[in-house]
Amino acid sequence: MLNRIVKIDFLTVVSGLIAGFENDRQRLILWAPVAFATGIASYFALTVEPPLWTGVSLVGACGGLLWCVRKKGRLALLATGLLLASLGLLHASWKAHISTAPVLEKRLGAVELSGRIVTIEDFAKRRRILLDRVKIARLAEEYYPARVRLRILPEKPGSRALEIGEHVTLRAILMPPAAPAMPGGFDFQRKAWFEQIGAVGFAISRPSARSRGPGDSFSIKLQRLRRAIALQIKNSVAGETGAVIAALIVGDRSALTEETLQNLRDAGLAHLLAISGLHIGLVAATIFFAVRLGLALISHCALHWPIKKISAVAALLGSFVYLLIAGATVPTQRAFLTTGLVLVAILADRRAISLRLVAAAAMLVLLLRPESLLSPSFQMSFAAVIALVAFYESLGPDLWQRLGEGRWTSKLTLYFVGLALTTVIASFATGLIALHHFGRLPHFGLLGNLLAVPLTAFWIMPWAVLGVILMPFGLTSVALVPMGWGVDLVIAIAGTIAGWPQAVSLLPLMPTTGLIGVTIGGLWICLWTGRKRWLGCLGILAGLVIMNWTQKPDILISASGKLIAVRLPNNELAVSSLRREKFTAKIWSQALGVGRTSKLSAAAPEIVRCDGLACLIRTNGHKIALIKDERAFVDECGRQQILIATVPIPGYCDAALRIDRFDIWRNGAHAVWLSPGEIRVGHVRGRRGKRHWAPDLNSNK
Repeated sequence: MLNRIVKIDFLTVVSGLIAGFENDRQRLILWAPVAFATGIASYFALTVEPPLWTGVSLVGACGGLLWCVRKKGRLALLATGLLLASLGLLHASWKAHISTAPVLEKRLGAVELSGRIVTIEDFAKRRRILLDRVKIARLAEEYYPARVRLRILPEKPGSRALEIGEHVTLRAILMPPAAPAMPGGFDFQRKAWFEQIGAVGFAISRPSARSRGPGDSFSIKLQRLRRAIALQIKNSVAGETGAVIAALIVGDRSALTEETLQNLRDAGLAHLLAISGLHIGLVAATIFFAVRLGLALISHCALHWPIKKISAVAALLGSFVYLLIAGATVPTQRAFLTTGLVLVAILADRRAISLRLVAAAAMLVLLLRPESLLSPSFQMSFAAVIALVAFYESLGPDLWQRLGEGRWTSKLTLYFVGLALTTVIASFATGLIALHHFGRLPHFGLLGNLLAVPLTAFWIMPWAVLGVILMPFGLTSVALVPMGWGVDLVIAIAGTIAGWPQAVSLLPLMPTTGLIGVTIGGLWICLWTGRKRWLGCLGILAGLVIMNWTQKPDILISASGKLIAVRLPNNELAVSSLRREKFTAKIWSQALGVGRTSKLSAAAPEIVRCDGLACLIRTNGHKIALIKDERAFVDECGRQQILIATVPIPGYCDAALRIDRFDIWRNGAHAVWLSPGEIRVGHVRGRRGKRHWAPDLNSNK
């Protein structure tokens, strides 16, 4: 009897789910960009580079399958999803193929090169330029990288400043783009491949032989305009305030100090610097209401002109100009597309904001830049927007209108309630994605946003719009000075909140498998309606379980072999050197959720003992030798379970695991996981395989 009841209840649940999906057939279109993105993600997950004909064959096979089952209802839907996924894989493969450009194969020391300056970034302590049309001495023309990124020396006092579009000659040390700092870490080489950056390095002489080539392209003129605006801002408002204003108007964050950036992150306000939906929306709203108010004050215009649609056109044009000035980054593209579609909906007298609009924006961004799917900016910006639109759609269109009726106090209360809800929802939607990329969880983000977002919306951004309008007339300071007052308050809010005890938690990075579970679960909740949507909680729960069950590496070895780190029993990261490869050590600390690093030789003597030849470590029931000098092999061969050496290990040395300079040369950075009775090892080459952007690592040595 009990079995029969359970069977009937199970069938009832299944029937209810099927009926729910049938009722949501009109929402299936929302899954189109998800299927397309799945194909793109599948391409990047491969460990071999698929030839283009593989993608073409898959598209053909899936297209044929769809034709065969086109009248089969649910099978046709499944075939459509497979076709979209295969198109995504083909599109990503094609984009990687057309991005092909020469990449430097090995380090070049003190070479002369020339090129045209494409961008200039003025960091707090250094300057960086990007060159194209590159020519490098001692290198055949067919091996010239399409673009080179360099750190350069500051100009001599009184000399003319560098300008974008100039052709310069200098001497520099060049290297290939860096491989990941650890297995599964951020892939700088992949990012550089799609940006066609074939070499990086630093100048050892100041630029000379400066000239301007004929006929600058639109992109060069635009970059020159952006830099001119940034310089004018910094001349009008000095210090950190001017740097933040430049970040808000032109997207130039290079002059911001690390302290300010960290405070904004720890206060949950880092999104204010990423020009995205908030900024584009505020610019569009400011222009829209200003134009509409101005026209409404003219009786003839108010009575005979469609001032709402004229205002929408003006806001659309203003948003497009802001998109160009801000550098057209992925969040800015997404925000412009979403805002633009809202304004177009106003022109067409259609519903302005919907998940279909967000799906269309996501599809357009993925078509333009499929590689952006892997970036935190794409993932976090779309996660926040999808969650917010889904939440407010579920409340119904009439609720907020009813709540907003009444006195101005009711409307003000509603605004702050909506802001708090928006902050909470966006934080939930992006928090786990942020854990995957950054490993930081701010605790007081809600308070920070309640204080800083209204200030940004009602004071800072309107002055920013006015400042850009007044800039051609030399009246920038009229708007930027009061804008700076608001920026100073935001900086103070961030500094105060970040300084509180326990303002942020450092956690290990969520593994990719956990992120996949969280993403599927979140999309399931947002894109479906009814009770079935809550099945998505299982995906989020699975992602959290995977994060907690994933073992952190116990030993890390850099790609150069010059830096080795050991995770101690107290979860502290001890490194072989505090001076070498500081950036790599920072990446490792972030990945493991460790707040501070210490010198390996300073660890407790019962765990680590070091001398001039080697360091001996006992952890998790294993004995490890980090060997720096060949003379140490006499004592340590056969006595330690794990041998890690910056020199070649002799063949007679016996150990359960041996990693020497040749292993690192062949396979890149290594990670070792230790547990009682078990040793696991991974390396960058094994994790990535061989891709366009990941050639044989030993060719780069």
